Amino acid sequence: MSQFLKCEFFTLLKLVGLLITVNIIVKIIGAESYSKVILLASVIAIVIYIFLFIWKFIRVLVTNDSEYQCKQGDTFKRALTWLSNIV
Repeated sequence: MSQFLKCEFFTLLKLVGLLITVNIIVKIIGAESYSKVILLASVIAIVIYIFLFIWKFIRVLVTNDSEYQCKQGDTFKRALTWLSNIV
């Protein structure tokens, strides 16, 4: 259970960090039309990720899945996958 929570938490932190970085870069570049769209997509992605986390958490509690495997390197890869889907 702690492995699941740690993995999902770090994935969320890295996703939020990447989204903030992308938003800052777009603001610096000055693409105002893209800035609003990316900001909205970032908020939607975070909300969807939280709902997905709740669903996974309930599933892990109900099934008592002790085989959940996640490595620290996987969290960054998962966050980048989410970012690529947003952009």
